[in-house]
Amino acid sequence: SNQFTFKSYAALLAQRIEWGVLGITRQYYTFHKNNITSKTDAGLWALDMVPEKFHKILKEAVNIRNGNKSLYQSKFNRKRDAIEYMTYIYKESENRFIN
Repeated sequence: SNQFTFKSYAALLAQRIEWGVLGITRQYYTFHKNNITSKTDAGLWALDMVPEKFHKILKEAVNIRNGNKSLYQSKFNRKRDAIEYMTYIYKESENRFIN
């Protein structure tokens, strides 16, 4: 069903976007570099590693973390982009590091 739920609303919150996008990005960085870095540095590093279509959501997550203005006018589009990006990183990690 397309019912709008509280859980769906919670995913729109900026902190959830930042936590999910930069959290999975930091894990991806760790797999690549066998090292740990900050979420912000991982997000900036990923700009050179992922397709350009994901740059906006990465920059958005870094902006949220740094307390800067949103790049998105629509929270729904931001949520969509975050989910698409996190799915991409999950699949890339699975293909590169597990299979």
